Amino acid sequence: MSPYRRFLSDTRGASIVLFALAIGVIALIVAIVANLGLVYLDKRKFQGAADIAAIQLAQAEHPNMSALRLHLEEQGLNLQDANLILQRGRYHYDADIAPEARFTEDSSDWNAVRVDVRFPIEERVMASALRNDNFLSVHAVAAQRQTAAIYLGSRLLRLEGGLSGARLNALLGYEGRIS
Repeated sequence: MSPYRRFLSDTRGASIVLFALAIGVIALIVAIVANLGLVYLDKRKFQGAADIAAIQLAQAEHPNMSALRLHLEEQGLNLQDANLILQRGRYHYDADIAPEARFTEDSSDWNAVRVDVRFPIEERVMASALRNDNFLSVHAVAAQRQTAAIYLGSRLLRLEGGLSGARLNALLGYEGRIS
């Protein structure tokens, strides 16, 4: 028998080669799953930070990009390669309009802000083997709600009848007792 045929017919040690290949494939699958889980957590972290920043900027008198960057960095985000967009506009409280269409950009007469954050996906497990140039985006909209509040007394005052009670009842349209 020729040495070549003897080599092809020899099956000793074949399981070690298959085991080594299987370990490599399993390690790659574990790395991909771990990175996907970490990407999901990163997206949740960025979404929460964008929501908080949008709420804070909607309450600000003059929201700007430096304030947005500051709010996001206070949340512990790495904004080195992130792309930030801040828009002022109008939010329409109308249930007939789709939620994503309720915000319209208008910087002159605004009651809401929209924050868009686009950030690169960072691989942590086997980063040298898994190359990725993809980005994730999160969006947050926060609006000011114009309401009026009336605070009367500190529960030490009791209005029942009399001129004060009658005026308050006429003003509020309430015929009850305030105590």
